[in-house]
Amino acid sequence: MDDLIDDELFLQVEEHLKCSEQSWLLGAGISFDAKLPLMYPLTNKVKKDIEASHKKLYDDIITPLFEELPEQCHIEHVLSHLGDYAALAERNKEKKTVIRGVEVDLATLEDVHNKILESISNVIRCGYVEDKDGNTVEEGSLSKPIVDIEAHLEFVDTLFNHASAGVHERRKAVNIFTTNYDTLLEDALALNKIPYWDGFDGGAIAYRKQKYGEPIPAALVHY
Repeated sequence: MDDLIDDELFLQVEEHLKCSEQSWLLGAGISFDAKLPLMYPLTNKVKKDIEASHKKLYDDIITPLFEELPEQCHIEHVLSHLGDYAALAERNKEKKTVIRGVEVDLATLEDVHNKILESISNVIRCGYVEDKDGNTVEEGSLSKPIVDIEAHLEFVDTLFNHASAGVHERRKAVNIFTTNYDTLLEDALALNKIPYWDGFDGGAIAYRKQKYGEPIPAALVHY
């Protein structure tokens, strides 16, 4: 029975791949096999990093923020909460606010925010795997990353290089939307020599160029 269901699902996916107009929305799960963590393991890793390298900031800022938020919060909630406190401090003439009864200045809030982003960036570059109990199973480093792009390469190859006869001629641009921190999908497109455009100009440090509603450049028809 399970084999029949699997076969039916594969047939449905194959039919979708033949469509002349496609849009794909991809989230964190697409990079799980690449050895990048989902949101809660990422949260655990960021907390470990900051506690190990910036203990005072962790105790004075990170811990109180987690104590204020619901139990199931993750690192993006903390970043949003930090942004709210930073906005309050920015409006205050002394550039300060209060977190759980302790006065904190704007510069410290910005410092914590930047250190969280730095930790997230390092995890995405290096890779990190933990078990269901939060124990580290595998961890990459800047000199020896463990990130594996194979699944992304297979996805892009299947999407663009194995279309049925006539599909390429009548297919419009394939729209791919991703909510991920990583750029593995973009890397896979580049390695497969698939032209794409995401509205940004620049390389590792890019900036948003396109305004909402502007047309996609005609020369870049796949993204």
